[in-house]
Amino acid sequence: MLRRDFVHFFLIPPIIGLIGGVSAVAFRFLIFESESLFKSLSFNNEKLAYIFAIPIIFFISHLLSKVLFIDASNVTIDSVARRILIEKGGFNPKKGLFVLLLTSFNIGFGVPVGREGPIAKLGGVLSGLFCKLLKFERINLPIYLMCGVSSALSATFNAPIASIIFGLEIILGKVNTYVLIPLIVSCGTASFFARHFLGDFTAFDVPKLACSDEAMLLLPVAGMFFSIFPFVFTLLLDYFEIVHFKLRRHWGFFVLIFGAVVGVTVSAFPEIAGVGYESVEKLFFGEITHNTLLIAIAKLFCLILSFGSGVFGGVLAPSIFIGAFSGYWLGEMFNHFIRIDPRVIALVGTAAILSGTSRAPFRSSIIIMELTHSYQLILPILLTSTVTAFTISAIKEHAYFSRSLLHKGIDISDKRFLKAIENVRVDSLTDYIKPIGENMTISLAIKKLLSSPTRYLPVVKGEKLVGIFSLRDLRFAALRGHVKVKDVMTENPFAVPSDATGKDIIRAISLLDVNFIPVVGRDGKYLGMLNVDKFMKVVSTEYSAILKASS
Repeated sequence: MLRRDFVHFFLIPPIIGLIGGVSAVAFRFLIFESESLFKSLSFNNEKLAYIFAIPIIFFISHLLSKVLFIDASNVTIDSVARRILIEKGGFNPKKGLFVLLLTSFNIGFGVPVGREGPIAKLGGVLSGLFCKLLKFERINLPIYLMCGVSSALSATFNAPIASIIFGLEIILGKVNTYVLIPLIVSCGTASFFARHFLGDFTAFDVPKLACSDEAMLLLPVAGMFFSIFPFVFTLLLDYFEIVHFKLRRHWGFFVLIFGAVVGVTVSAFPEIAGVGYESVEKLFFGEITHNTLLIAIAKLFCLILSFGSGVFGGVLAPSIFIGAFSGYWLGEMFNHFIRIDPRVIALVGTAAILSGTSRAPFRSSIIIMELTHSYQLILPILLTSTVTAFTISAIKEHAYFSRSLLHKGIDISDKRFLKAIENVRVDSLTDYIKPIGENMTISLAIKKLLSSPTRYLPVVKGEKLVGIFSLRDLRFAALRGHVKVKDVMTENPFAVPSDATGKDIIRAISLLDVNFIPVVGRDGKYLGMLNVDKFMKVVSTEYSAILKASS
């Protein structure tokens, strides 16, 4: 037992950490070489070179994806997490290496995308191959894949704490030492390795900033403002899918046109080229102060055209860039009403828009604080990021629950899954579990519970649901002596209305970790228990039929 634990905690994680560190260093090297190649080909006229180079990069990406049968959908950190949770890995090594090489060329030649999604993908691919080679226990596979992805991010960001939180919050959704220790060891190893080659530096330097009490009052407004950008990004990318389908016969031609538009835009606003961290640093040190909102919009516009055209890259760095430049502009607007340093709102914006694109305000805030060492701004960063994430979630249906559902293997970002639950109704999934009365003795309730197919029984008063009696409640009954069910039951339990739709059921499943959920009429009358397993079986069957019809 001790030997197996040592292997799990202190032998496998360092190896995975080294894999993540090597991935990050190799990716940085490829980007550096691509940038050098671009500069040598541009003949000291990079603005003009963007106009010709970027359309070619767009078309080559499209052509290679088509010839090699590589799915052109972009690799984001969320998509990597989804792959681990839904498919237990299953990364395509060919696509992982393909995405890595193309992304390095994209960034080196000025395409305004990020590097985080592809590096996370590579960490997952290589750690997956390592696990497959040594045939580890399948129950530990999600943990090791999480370590691979998080360690790659830790190395490329020089941000081990944020990467650990990413693994816990985004991928596994659980915290215990069996998960935490391997994650810490792998991320620490990756960062230590990467620092040896890349140095121990922040992603971009930020001067010491302070947020006044008056400025704090405007942060909710800032949070709502920043939510515009992730909303527009998601909306237009969804629209691009429709455009792609309608123009699929001539898509290569349109990809070339979109590339030309991006090339001209980057030539007009060279600040947005590549990852853009150098421009962000110049913004914070006063070297760029004009047209900041226009630069942010140009970055967003080019990012949408790039992703919509199937060009690979990450969204995290562009989110930071857009947040910084749009935040600086907003800070200048605020300065008309109160005295405030626009750079404070710029820094807050980097976390807020990152939070809006990922709907993970805590992780986004920690990333920015660790990237910039601006821990003194923790309160305004957390507050604004939370408001932005809330605003996005309020606009987008079921966004509040998407993360918790993903941890349970349900991906509501897949429109085909939502279609599969449209016609599901509660009455067809309800099992009648005979309830018990609130005045029943504990001894009799225990007999009823032990003979029941569920771990809990509905408690009624008359015909109305008033509580739930579970095995957990028996502990309280033993401590309190001779009691009745009503003395230990969980009062006013969550219940699903009898006319609930499939989407309502999804919400209930996200909130409760149970197999049966009470069903009541509008008058509160107990009608039965929703069988969650039956619901998943029905939806899975319908979902499979939709997949078969669309293939």
